[in-house]
Amino acid sequence: MHGDNPLILSYRRFATLVLVLNIFSALLFVAMVRKPVYDDSTNLRDVHRYTTEGVTLQSIRAHVNPTGPGSFLWMAAGIHLLGGDEIRSARLAIMTSWLILGIGILIAAGRSEMPEIWYAALLLTLVFPHTMTTTATLMTEGPALLTALLGTFVWTRTISLPRVTPQVAGLLLLAGLAFGLAITCRQYYIALLPAAAAVAILQWWKQPAHRGVAWALAVLASLLVAAIPIGLLTLVWKGLSSPSIASGASYAQWKAAVGLNFTRPLTATFDLAAWMVPLTFPAMWQLQSVRRWIVLCGSLGAGVAAAHFRESLVQPGPLHSLEKMASRVPHGEFLVIAGLGAAASYNAVAVATLLIRTRSEVARSSAVLFSLFVVLFFVLEQFGIGGNIPFYDRYVLQVAPFLGMIAFSALPKLTTWRLTVFALMVLFSHALLWRNAFGS
Repeated sequence: MHGDNPLILSYRRFATLVLVLNIFSALLFVAMVRKPVYDDSTNLRDVHRYTTEGVTLQSIRAHVNPTGPGSFLWMAAGIHLLGGDEIRSARLAIMTSWLILGIGILIAAGRSEMPEIWYAALLLTLVFPHTMTTTATLMTEGPALLTALLGTFVWTRTISLPRVTPQVAGLLLLAGLAFGLAITCRQYYIALLPAAAAVAILQWWKQPAHRGVAWALAVLASLLVAAIPIGLLTLVWKGLSSPSIASGASYAQWKAAVGLNFTRPLTATFDLAAWMVPLTFPAMWQLQSVRRWIVLCGSLGAGVAAAHFRESLVQPGPLHSLEKMASRVPHGEFLVIAGLGAAASYNAVAVATLLIRTRSEVARSSAVLFSLFVVLFFVLEQFGIGGNIPFYDRYVLQVAPFLGMIAFSALPKLTTWRLTVFALMVLFSHALLWRNAFGS
């Protein structure tokens, strides 16, 4: 029985503990802090318009923010249901999306073949440094993660079933709809669609005799359903960004549009690798001594290169703040980014080595394969994001559950070292939120 597995119990207990702590802290913040903080003021413009005007072609075309309308509609619905102060009701709506996400995974994971993977995905998402800010303020990650993970759970479980019944086909369509809604919340989740297609192709390639015409049609239908919401939004906006943000009318200094971008994928890769260091610690200790020095030399070179191009790689966020703190000493910025780049590169090789060692287990898990493809396509889609909006390291949170599944596959045990790092990340996450309460 799953419930008797110590590893499963550990992940479930710690995920539950962090979820309760996060929700309690968010409730306290919502109750105590009434002023707009972080991006509340800018995001409230869209929330207020949907609250007062409803969902119309005109209100969607007037959308101000770079992200899609999905999460703003969620907040507007929360205001309608709860009434009262707009900011407080919208914050409670966002917090509720995180609560539903947490409880949903805790309940649903027990129905999967490997519940520990889903508990790990939840735990590593909840400890991520940006989680508390996006739980208690008017940020769009909560509803986006909720729909993306709902779709991922249903899709990866259903795609592996040997027979396509009407119920299975219905679940695939539901998963596709969830993917589509996630994309309307945050367009970065377009990566879900090629990832799903890649997993489906692998499933067909491994077991072509069990993947007939009915299976192929059900998979194709689910992907088409996923494309409908973003297709309709693209028709209304005449692109993947709202007319205001594409023209530069939304913000004086920022503009977003589809266009070729070679710097952004490098920034995304750097941030992903950097945040994987604490999420997978101490994976870097797992390299064999023979390879260790070779990898170390290569990683030092990568670190020096990262430091040289740090103005492009390090965008606003905690990593940028760390760089600025280091600037107080001579060559501090260079040394910190070089060290971080070296550690991230070394750790990436260590994680890849661990995944290769367990490749048979990885190949058997649709969820882990899906996660690897999501992260890959998340980086690749950055090539097509033009404009001048930076890649904030907060954006890594959108793929945190998928990083969690990958981290579990590479390093499944919850050691004292890992729990200590996770505890520090939780404290840092709460500190990032609560500094807004005191005006810093």
